[in-house]
Amino acid sequence: MGDGTVISGNTIRNFSNNGINIYCIQDGAVISVEGNVFENVSNAMRLSNVNNNAKTATFNIANNRHKESNAADTVWAGFVMLQDFGSEQEPQLFTGFTLNFSGNTADGAALQNNSWYTAANDRAFYVYENAYADANGGALNPDTENLPTVSMN
Repeated sequence: MGDGTVISGNTIRNFSNNGINIYCIQDGAVISVEGNVFENVSNAMRLSNVNNNAKTATFNIANNRHKESNAADTVWAGFVMLQDFGSEQEPQLFTGFTLNFSGNTADGAALQNNSWYTAANDRAFYVYENAYADANGGALNPDTENLPTVSMN
């Protein structure tokens, strides 16, 4: 996805997974996701960093509504899932990503910048890593060294 991309004014509903999937990002890109409605999807967005193409990228995420998450378990609920499907030797990196959240809601509540392990529909983001298995048999990554910079307004 290239610099200056705007995803705006959409209603995305009835997906058994993520509403928006972004895998390849131009290095240094600024991408805006604004004024969308996500209904009956597990996560509004999924971000990955294939081949670590993007050393830095900024996502301005504003005035979106995530209604009725259909995540099979709240462990997997959240607005943005950053998915590292690399390996332990070559992980996908998110430390250069910036997520700017403003005016977003989930099930009518403001998004929260919760800890990675706080399973809730109003969680702004979490990192999912294929190479890390937690007690739930999933792959939530507690590694605080591979988290994006997050601002909440």
